[in-house]
Amino acid sequence: MGRALHRAELIDQKNSARCSRGSRLSAFELASSRFPFRQEFEDVHMNIERRLIELAGPVGGKLHTGRSRNDQIALDERLYLRDVLGRLTRR
Repeated sequence: MGRALHRAELIDQKNSARCSRGSRLSAFELASSRFPFRQEFEDVHMNIERRLIELAGPVGGKLHTGRSRNDQIALDERLYLRDVLGRLTRR
């Protein structure tokens, strides 16, 4: 995420690095079931954005820049299906 926003000249290199580190850490937390989900946030997207802000600072709020909620959900579904299908073909 950080690199794409930097390439689009929406954030500087320092904030790009912060976003990338925060994204990697939150991905690790998700994969290891350590992600601190909070009920008061609307859905998984809001939880991830909130966590990225905690890890990377205010620049984490730019996570969804240029993408609608529908875009986010469509991407999530594609990534999920790619993962599931990959597991099925490896069996």
